[in-house]
Amino acid sequence: MGVKDKLELERLYAILDDLESMYKNDEISEETYSEMKKRYKDKISEIQDKIMDFDKEKVSSKDMEEMAELIKENTSQISENVNEILKNTMRTLKMQLKSIGVESECRSYEESERLNFPLEKEEFTSLKCHIEHGKVELRGTDGDSIEISAVKKTKCERDEEAISNLKNIRINCKSSKDDNKRTIKISTDQPRWSSVNLMIDIPNNALNTFYLNMERGKVALKDIVCNECEIDNENGNIDIRDLECKALNLSAETGSVSLENVSSKGEIDIQNENGNITLSNVHTEKLKAYTEKGNISSQVSSKEGNLETELGSIVFRNLEDMPQRMRMSSELGSITLNIAEGKTPWTVKAKVDLGSIKNSSKLIQKMAGDEKVFVSCKENGSEGRIEIYTKTDLGTILLNDANR
Repeated sequence: MGVKDKLELERLYAILDDLESMYKNDEISEETYSEMKKRYKDKISEIQDKIMDFDKEKVSSKDMEEMAELIKENTSQISENVNEILKNTMRTLKMQLKSIGVESECRSYEESERLNFPLEKEEFTSLKCHIEHGKVELRGTDGDSIEISAVKKTKCERDEEAISNLKNIRINCKSSKDDNKRTIKISTDQPRWSSVNLMIDIPNNALNTFYLNMERGKVALKDIVCNECEIDNENGNIDIRDLECKALNLSAETGSVSLENVSSKGEIDIQNENGNITLSNVHTEKLKAYTEKGNISSQVSSKEGNLETELGSIVFRNLEDMPQRMRMSSELGSITLNIAEGKTPWTVKAKVDLGSIKNSSKLIQKMAGDEKVFVSCKENGSEGRIEIYTKTDLGTILLNDANR
């Protein structure tokens, strides 16, 4: 069956990504990497041939019924946390390598540094940070200075090698001032098997700007007030809690993105390749959230928004009873609307290429056909509407009553 094969194809591609990551991090030898890579690529080729044969066949009504049933069976699988799947795959690979004698005897070593930059009255900050591997945690304070705590870590088999590696981990920090603007630039030079964890306490100011770039690791923000914030994390999670800003731009390749208690006066733009997006109590004028492989869970208030995933599910609930327009789409997965009706009337347009549409809310169906339309029973004389446009190629669209 084509759909089942395509799901298996996604799983095999994820395993290949993990293999490549382990090879780059010197966790497996080139010989082991080449052998396992060939094995999984052969499996991928077999499945691709099956999919091509399936696509050439004429799809009968029976095939359609079987495909629809398969979608239902795989909905729960699609809804699983993508990051957990990748982690489990990594653990399995490491156990296999351990069983054949590929195991490191490295121990962990660490060393700490502290930096302090006093700020003058009315001075605001532009922070630019690039870390190769580790963690960056940014915390807002009511103080009058920027305090940076850095922990350098390495893995080695001998103490002498560890001392040398820790010395070779360089934390480059430059400070400059232009009128009331203080610019702090932080970067690292890191040998293999090393990481740098930064804890940055920074006085809150509505004019502050943050540009954080992480190659491998985690980025976390808490209790922050700023103007603009831009975060790019290639491999790792982004976790933001209690943030007030004007604009927020987040980008991730492999990892989850989580926002809680976030307020933006402008736009929030989230782009993710492999991982879930979770939005809890998020308020913004405009919202864009995209993930290629992952789920989107959203409790938001936005005048205009777009939620999109290619492989995964979407769950949406509106936080405010006000006019808004949202678009949601998934190629393979379900879309669930938890509808909390108030004074503002609703219009929901739902389209499914292969799957079903189920309505257990108080909205009534107005039109049928390729695109079904559901509206509020009473207009309440309100200006403007809550307009939701939903579309899935393979999956189910569910309209639920959030008050039940």
